[in-house]
Amino acid sequence: MNGWEVFEFGGRSAIPKISIRKGGQIGLNAMAVQKFELENRYKYVILMINKSEKKIGIKFTNNENEKGAKKFSIIQGGGTIPAKKFIEYYELHKVKERIIKCKWDKENEMIIAEYNI
Repeated sequence: MNGWEVFEFGGRSAIPKISIRKGGQIGLNAMAVQKFELENRYKYVILMINKSEKKIGIKFTNNENEKGAKKFSIIQGGGTIPAKKFIEYYELHKVKERIIKCKWDKENEMIIAEYNI
């Protein structure tokens, strides 16, 4: 049938989200990985913050030598980033909601999530 697309997503939520985990990681839900087409596309990320706008930025790259590059892994459909020092330094453990909706910034190849402390 032309023009029809079968919905085959099996994750918990159809909304792309990141999570700030107590263990010092930033996680991406399966929908973020799928919708932003991250699987097998990027190997590293650069974590950024805009404190005045209360935004977290996760810029994707394949350059392991880029300043601040962290390994990006996909486990069971979701993404994971080691971010303990980033979370501690910017006191993101104080964020009211640890699971945050996010959007894709195509121009800069990055995820942006607004947080609230």
